[in-house]
Amino acid sequence: MPAREASEPKGASLAGKVDFLERIRICEGAMGTMLLREGAEVGDNSAELNLSDPSVVAAIHRQYARAGATCLITNTFSPKAASSEAEREHLAEIVAAGVRIGRRANSGLILGDVGPCGLVLEPLGDTAFNEAFDIYAEHIAALASEGPDAILLETFIDISDLRCAIFAARSVCDLPIIASCTFNTSRRMPLSGTTPAAAAVILDSLGVDVIGMNCGIGSKEALEIVKEMREHTDRPLIVQPNAGLPIVGEDGSTTYPATPYEMASYCCAFAALGATLIGTCCGSTPEFTASVAAALEGVKPVAFHKCEGILELSSISDCMRIDPGFFDQLDSDIMDAGGVIIECDELDDHYDVLEETSSCPVIFEFGESLEALETALRHYPGRAAVRNAHTSKQASEIARRYGAYEI
Repeated sequence: MPAREASEPKGASLAGKVDFLERIRICEGAMGTMLLREGAEVGDNSAELNLSDPSVVAAIHRQYARAGATCLITNTFSPKAASSEAEREHLAEIVAAGVRIGRRANSGLILGDVGPCGLVLEPLGDTAFNEAFDIYAEHIAALASEGPDAILLETFIDISDLRCAIFAARSVCDLPIIASCTFNTSRRMPLSGTTPAAAAVILDSLGVDVIGMNCGIGSKEALEIVKEMREHTDRPLIVQPNAGLPIVGEDGSTTYPATPYEMASYCCAFAALGATLIGTCCGSTPEFTASVAAALEGVKPVAFHKCEGILELSSISDCMRIDPGFFDQLDSDIMDAGGVIIECDELDDHYDVLEETSSCPVIFEFGESLEALETALRHYPGRAAVRNAHTSKQASEIARRYGAYEI
């Protein structure tokens, strides 16, 4: 994928949205690490401090800002299902307060933080898509009401869960969306088994503004993840590794071995791969942020362009690339890859089908039922192809909405 230097801002003036290619921005580091260092009683969930002790949260934001962070991440990580009972009762108030605290602490970008809801979606678990969708929509609507610059969906270990959060965000606001996955040392999202390549194909097809990774691994491992993602998307990237691979002691405590200098030594490599949001995650402090900011001083963003005509589809776990000269062989290519062709109108129970097909590429044949097509694409966790036999405009719009490739 060819690269070029971003010579001028491209989008800050478009609909008032942030241009993520305008400059490299430094994200603040871990909140939990700092709360413990400051002696705060975190309890079940640190977001409760947005109301009970906002000064300690603001002080941490300011420390990161003074260290060079130009993107602050709101203290609003846990949606309702993953929150404490006390937080659930005041979710909207807590989330909105998190944005206000961040805004007062820094004049840079404010990223409204959203983590996984803590439930496992079908077909991997027993939580209905719509149940998780409603949880995310409530959380993100509360964030959006206070006007952050973007929604940051981070630390997702299941690509289906992340897709659900993206659709929920789109249903309640038009803010830019940053989608960040967590990978393990096997280079897979721990729950869904999604590779960096597949995650990039799926997220790119959904049109999010920034794609990338955070947490789980250190900078050395993150570099390999980012290289793989770059091969499958031309979107700006976000990179926020931990302060090294976590080490769990015999007493259950967790330590992070990397130094600020060590983490900063990877930052220029991240930037060369098109990362324009760069920071740190678990185990980090403002000292890490200062090292990252110093390493990236004067470094300009790099933009990438996709090779035109290449078709990439993806299952929940892996992606496949179709040569543009052989689109007429798509059916056989799909079948050779272990994929299936499904007639949407014949789906009596889409979950039964998804359990069988989520790990392989799929072509959905659209017949007459727009509802069946939308149900299939909404729940299929990868990037599918759609054959629109009737050239229906509505079917084309549905396909685009869910990132499907229309044949």
